[in-house]
Amino acid sequence: MSGIRDLGPSSEWRRMMGSIDHDDLIQILEIVGHSDIDEFRLELGELKLFLKKSSAAHADRASGMPVPERTETASLTERAEPSEERTTSSGASGEVLPETRGEPESREPAKVTGYTAIKAPLLGTFYRAPKPGAPPFVTEGQSVIEDDTLCIIEVMKLFNTIKAGIKGTIKEICAEDGQLVEFDQTLFWVEEDPKQELREAQA
Repeated sequence: MSGIRDLGPSSEWRRMMGSIDHDDLIQILEIVGHSDIDEFRLELGELKLFLKKSSAAHADRASGMPVPERTETASLTERAEPSEERTTSSGASGEVLPETRGEPESREPAKVTGYTAIKAPLLGTFYRAPKPGAPPFVTEGQSVIEDDTLCIIEVMKLFNTIKAGIKGTIKEICAEDGQLVEFDQTLFWVEEDPKQELREAQA
């Protein structure tokens, strides 16, 4: 696909990694700064970079976020299951009412029964199109199949193609073009094809 290069562990990949400039270093600092990573180490030839966040700034966070493996075609999917709705009987009228649990409402309005979350398999910059000015890979309401490309995530000149992994309809796009996204962040909500769900249940 025009505008996308898959840079595997080749001589071209090593050559580009060895040509990191000032802008690349700034991008690394921004990515690490916006993530839950506490320590980051990079050694490329004579370049040695070690970043460590202050422990006080992360005292209330978890011990660290797992580092995902590099991927070009994988995506993380998480199906939103219907929440259990308990009922209680009102003593005054006998009317059955939902029980209030006191939990805050979800800030993700598209999280509805039957929708599946397509999540970022790694941290990087989210792009909806293969290059500036090109049409986006997908739009809301568009039908997709497993091998359809939804977006790319770029990290240090490495472009990772994110596939749908399921058959269904794009219901919501949760990230903006050019936005820095974190590992496991929801990028898309997809309404899965009922026929596929039936096949999975029969498998």
